[in-house]
Amino acid sequence: MTKGRLYLIPSPLDPELETSQIPESTKSIAASLDEFIVERDRTARRVLRNYGLKASQDEIILHDIGKHSDPQNFSSYLNSCRDGKDIGLLSEAGCPGIADPGAKIVALAHDSGIKVIPLVGPSSILLALMASGMNGQDFAFHGYLPIDKSERKNFIQRISQNAQRFGQSQVFIETPFRVQQTLDDICIHSPSDLKLCLATNLGTTNEWVESRKVKAWKAYNLKEKKPLCVFVLGR
Repeated sequence: MTKGRLYLIPSPLDPELETSQIPESTKSIAASLDEFIVERDRTARRVLRNYGLKASQDEIILHDIGKHSDPQNFSSYLNSCRDGKDIGLLSEAGCPGIADPGAKIVALAHDSGIKVIPLVGPSSILLALMASGMNGQDFAFHGYLPIDKSERKNFIQRISQNAQRFGQSQVFIETPFRVQQTLDDICIHSPSDLKLCLATNLGTTNEWVESRKVKAWKAYNLKEKKPLCVFVLGR
């Protein structure tokens, strides 16, 4: 029996906006499916409705990979693919598998010999790097910074060394309520002549991106208290 395909379906960076960030070809494929692996049921249903989902909301099957789900169930979510049916993996925001729990599903699909097809859509991480003006040939993405103060200091100093010695752009994210603190910590623990880009609220109506040297960020207070932010540190 021929196995089905797993389509990796991006979502808008701001689910409240229209889906203009998403190519029509991506929306068309997503709309043709009726079974999905998702991070949040509510967000997924809204996004799929905006994509023009052909099946009714009652007919679609959604498998949960959110933070309260059991990873032991993940392999079973691909059973329809194993039986020859195409299904979708839908990101909460941005691209599946990039700072996203969907990577575990993709790995299981490869292990099962299921064809994985990534579809085009926005990634705040790549958009931030593009807009930073820093090295796009050699970069590292680190996810979230450590919360512990000592570990956080050591981490910032380590990635600063990588940026300074090797010219490698260092990309990371932070929860909205820690963005200001993270900016302050970088100004304390990173060399003042490195460049730092803050890319906030990408893909939304109040998107803001600015690159300047670390020393120029010192004592800077963000106008928005809890922005969605991607940081890029480099030369």
